Amino acid sequence: MKQSILISSINRDIKLEKLLVRYPFTKPNQIKKASIYCDKVYETVLEYLSKYLNKEHNLNWSKRSWRILIGPWLARFIETTYEKWHVLENLKDKCPKIIIKARKNKNYNFSCYDHDDFSNKNQTDEWNELILTYLIERYSRLNLKKSIKGNYEHHYNSIKKEKLDFFSFSKKIVLQSLSRFLRLFIKTNDGIIYYSYINGVINKFKLSLSLGQLPQIYSFSDYNNNYKSLQKITRKRKTNFKFCKNRKDKFLIVIEDLINKMFPVIYLEKFQHLQSLSSKRGFPKKPKFILTSCPPITKDETFKFWVSCQVYNKKKLIMMQHGGAAYGTPYFQPSVPRHEIKISDKFLSWGWGENGKILKVPAPIILNQSSRYIRNGKILLVFHDPRKHITTFQADSLWGERTSQYYKQQSDFLLSLPNTLISKFFFKFFPGREAKKIEFNKYLTKTLRKTIFKQLEENHNFNQVQKNYELLIFNYNSTGFLEAIGIGRPCILFLDKKVMPFSNKEAKIFGKLKKAGILHFHKKSLINHLNNINNNIDKWWSNKEVKIARNIFCNRFVLSNDDCLKIYRNILIAK
Repeated sequence: MKQSILISSINRDIKLEKLLVRYPFTKPNQIKKASIYCDKVYETVLEYLSKYLNKEHNLNWSKRSWRILIGPWLARFIETTYEKWHVLENLKDKCPKIIIKARKNKNYNFSCYDHDDFSNKNQTDEWNELILTYLIERYSRLNLKKSIKGNYEHHYNSIKKEKLDFFSFSKKIVLQSLSRFLRLFIKTNDGIIYYSYINGVINKFKLSLSLGQLPQIYSFSDYNNNYKSLQKITRKRKTNFKFCKNRKDKFLIVIEDLINKMFPVIYLEKFQHLQSLSSKRGFPKKPKFILTSCPPITKDETFKFWVSCQVYNKKKLIMMQHGGAAYGTPYFQPSVPRHEIKISDKFLSWGWGENGKILKVPAPIILNQSSRYIRNGKILLVFHDPRKHITTFQADSLWGERTSQYYKQQSDFLLSLPNTLISKFFFKFFPGREAKKIEFNKYLTKTLRKTIFKQLEENHNFNQVQKNYELLIFNYNSTGFLEAIGIGRPCILFLDKKVMPFSNKEAKIFGKLKKAGILHFHKKSLINHLNNINNNIDKWWSNKEVKIARNIFCNRFVLSNDDCLKIYRNILIAK
């Protein structure tokens, strides 16, 4: 008797009779290997697309300019596709006779408007299952049975933007009005500072004035996507990308096929429209410099277009580190920082890096932040941002089976907490996600779940939140952890090394954190530590060994300096 599975189960360990087919991307070395291979594919495809798009749009852009515009989408497209293709290949090798049950569908419409549209669709079950079905039908010898009732109605084509409340809407209108007013004073050669992560409006104002220019307010370009029009456009598409010279590379053949269907229309059919929208943003024509970071350099299409033009015209692009997890500490460098370093003239890190292009600067995110907090014994546990489906091959990213592993570790920890501690715990999920409704639930007892969800911290502003708790526990190497330890707030890092490994180069630094009680890998260790410091967190945090470990870590990953703005000014005006 042949065994069968639902197509929705494919991004997990598959438990069959007398057989367990392991998900092939749970171990760090597996993810690293996949990332390296995908990067090679990326460079091959980018080389071809740069030439193709130059010819198509009558341009002479460098590969670097095209890397800026299409690179973030291309990397995500390749990595998410590879994950699905490799999982199918692994399943085919381990269990070739298995039957995969899929939903009936009449057509495969994979069209997307831009990077953001692709990213949103990529997190829907419909999109992922349609791609898997397509790959099985076209490129796999696996048995496919379309037996699930009901066709997909392409719900991913009608993803709605979150409605703003009155306060948020009013704030948006005021900022837009102020932005238009300030734009009147932009000089032709003013520098651009867009998502600098400098803490505080006053500090941003001071930096701009020190550069001899008025501060500007930039926000993401907002344009409406007509999805019905989008499908019409892609149905008429006549592209025939042919970059796979080596027909032995089966995955490259897959990419060549799918990219014709998924290549965003904003880079091809709507390119002139993109150019028009970009020209209306009011950016200076000949900027002295461009200082930016993620997410604008990833998601803001009109800004990316403008940057691509400026880089082609030899203007200086300076990229800034924008957070914690992906920078300096991971087991390997993921695609996002690789991309940011490659496209930049200079990359500003918060303390790490030996590359000549990388400048070590004070972390602007902690500038003038207060370390004061309420000594009330309350503990805040800050959760990661798990995804149901892969976004990128990053050592600490969570998706599919990795999400399950992460929540299993956290739930085991919470279930082991004594009553004396659980009453002090409060919980904060990643903003903008309904994390409390996903898989975490199934690992918790009803009693504990009720306790937890009565103690949720709903405030999205972390700077405001952290002051209300005496101790912060982060279960991933987050930006929040860097902020907390950087300003001297009592904090703990609780990691599963199997899910979120750190760089071997930094083992000594993390070893000192572990010895000082700031870093824990096991629930027993953390619970014992919490019991020991329960009534005197200050005494532990001011301990000499803890101070030394904190200083060593901060000198490497979250530098501070009172002359932060002066340092930034000197970098920006340097030729």
